[in-house]
Amino acid sequence: MKSTPLLIALCVTLTSAKGVSAQASFQWEQRASLPASGRYGPFTFVIGAYGYVAGGGNASGTLTECWRYDPVADAWNQVASLPTPRRHGASFSVGGMGYVACGQATTSSWTTTLYAYDPISDSWATKASLPGTPRYGAHGFAINGFGYVGGGNSGSGTGPFLDDMWRYDPVSDTWTAATGIPGLARYGSTAFTLNGKGYVHGGRDASLDFTNELWEFDPIAETWTSKPPMPGLGRSWTMVMAFQYDAVIAGGKDVGLNVFYDAYRYHPASNTWNPIPDYPGASGWSGTSFGIGDRTFGGLGSHLLPSETYHNDLWELVKVDLNGVREPEERDGRLRISPNPSNGDHVRITATCCVPPSGVELQLINALGQQVLSVPFIESEPVDLSGVASGIYTLRLLADRTTFMSGRITVSR
Repeated sequence: MKSTPLLIALCVTLTSAKGVSAQASFQWEQRASLPASGRYGPFTFVIGAYGYVAGGGNASGTLTECWRYDPVADAWNQVASLPTPRRHGASFSVGGMGYVACGQATTSSWTTTLYAYDPISDSWATKASLPGTPRYGAHGFAINGFGYVGGGNSGSGTGPFLDDMWRYDPVSDTWTAATGIPGLARYGSTAFTLNGKGYVHGGRDASLDFTNELWEFDPIAETWTSKPPMPGLGRSWTMVMAFQYDAVIAGGKDVGLNVFYDAYRYHPASNTWNPIPDYPGASGWSGTSFGIGDRTFGGLGSHLLPSETYHNDLWELVKVDLNGVREPEERDGRLRISPNPSNGDHVRITATCCVPPSGVELQLINALGQQVLSVPFIESEPVDLSGVASGIYTLRLLADRTTFMSGRITVSR
């Protein structure tokens, strides 16, 4: 059935050499709670248009459940469980697959095992184990088709802590040693990626202090750079909500078992931190956080005092008044896609804010994170969608292999 043609202008962000500095505004909006028991320490990854939460723990013990969150429907669905119970490890997604590495099976048992989740077959497979020391509390992220896992704890709450890092190649299913953070060994840190760089925040270090350090990893040079620490007290197992050009870090806990709810925005272009409204959820420690497209979410977690409780609430962190925001090194842009939804024939795409650079590539990415179309982009020229199946797609415009504009398009036949 053909849908009525619509003309929709989609707000996107693109890089600019000049901009007017202003503080972005944020608000928290509650979303559907996980329809299961509360939990802390789960693995989290994103594949296509869905976020996944696997494993974790609560008063019942360590869990194997895996749940998929659909932000469009604001709904959860249970998928295939982890092969073994696991919590407090590292996770990342590469090539349409989700990976969970290391972690604790019980309070005194940790591992180097790597599992891969395939959303098409809804199944898990065991991959090559991390060559290093068994650990929990490791940090992990993915950049340029590789997964990275580093740090962690191979003992009790006082260590020994680890400072190594390993790079995983999913094509060859092999690990190679990479450069670890040059500071003190640490565990319970939180990792994220922005603009092709990896970041690791906080954790408990080998001096037994809880830190707010922020380190940036360059995968090309394989070097680390120390960035300004987040304001506030040092903490472990925070939540990170990353947008396209900035990130918000919230929550965590310290040695006194105090759980935090404060939140700060980090902007790499200006290398600065700014406070935003506190996290309003039940717990700010050892929960889950993930970004899906241009939306980002946080929730679940545990509260430790006066008694330990476990939570299943979920919140979306929303940037408000985006059209009025002008951030350092950035400016707003717009794409016009017509018709949207498309009947699967042709669409025309126009950048209403500016003239795109030459040599731009247009990509369509499906809900599983797979590229289904890649063609040269010529503004206002028709794009043939006759070979694209019905569904919701992310549309990306890339220059020099870097996304500088993006939007969503629905194909409905």
